[in-house]
Amino acid sequence: MTVTVVPGAVHATVAVLVAGAIAAYVDVLPIGAPLPWSRLAQVAYQASPQVANVTAVLLNGGILDVTPTGVRRDQGAPVTVN
Repeated sequence: MTVTVVPGAVHATVAVLVAGAIAAYVDVLPIGAPLPWSRLAQVAYQASPQVANVTAVLLNGGILDVTPTGVRRDQGAPVTVN
């Protein structure tokens, strides 16, 4: 995702907060729970009042929810915030 910050905010600091908030959100999902793509922007906005806009949100390279398949994915997949 790409995050635009309010004037005067330090982008790198806000990006770290957003990435941490998204990772924390995903980490607490119960095993087998779906991950709604649209929720990621909401989590980003809630991470800091300095988030002005969230665009280009991708989840696993797409714009679809992730639905569990019973196949284990790699642990620690990166969260990228530009």
